[in-house]
Amino acid sequence: MKKEFLSEYIVDVAAKRLSAAEADCDSSYYYKFNGDAQLETLLGKEKLIDQQICTQWLSGEEDSDYFESSYFTWYGACERHSTRSEYRLYVKADLAMGCVSAGDLLVIARRPSGELRMVAAAEGSAEGNQLTWLFGLSNCTDTNFMYRNIEIDGDHEVGFAVSSILEELCIELKEHDLDELEEAALCSLLIKFHERS
Repeated sequence: MKKEFLSEYIVDVAAKRLSAAEADCDSSYYYKFNGDAQLETLLGKEKLIDQQICTQWLSGEEDSDYFESSYFTWYGACERHSTRSEYRLYVKADLAMGCVSAGDLLVIARRPSGELRMVAAAEGSAEGNQLTWLFGLSNCTDTNFMYRNIEIDGDHEVGFAVSSILEELCIELKEHDLDELEEAALCSLLIKFHERS
């Protein structure tokens, strides 16, 4: 069985806890985030206007999660100023982002295809704890983004726990991976059953 790793599904992430100002949609129906060096590492220095992003809200409650397609803009707010560099990220409001509150975990993830995912998880939820573990975000705060290159900063082998979280994020595993994981889980259960009998 060929081993697979998280970096084959997620390349890198930038994450933070939401501040009260960030959790509040402005009058133009966008969420605004101040860019920092960590977010710039993920998104780059190039201006990105009306780019597609998938947004997802994980509440920890059944039937209260949302998965949406939205748009974002990333640009240098001081691009005409030769000595200053300030970036802004604007994300169009949708059902998923409309659920966020201060203290919730926000993760922006890049897939190998370049597709971006923005996932928010309720503070203290099991889903938030799973994302914190998966991406190594235990020191995440509401002041700055935290950047993680998955291959360098913690590339988990895709086993039952990782595959379950990826499925929660609506990321499909390769078909043969699912069969092999199910077979491995069944073998493990059978071994435990025989050890007890």
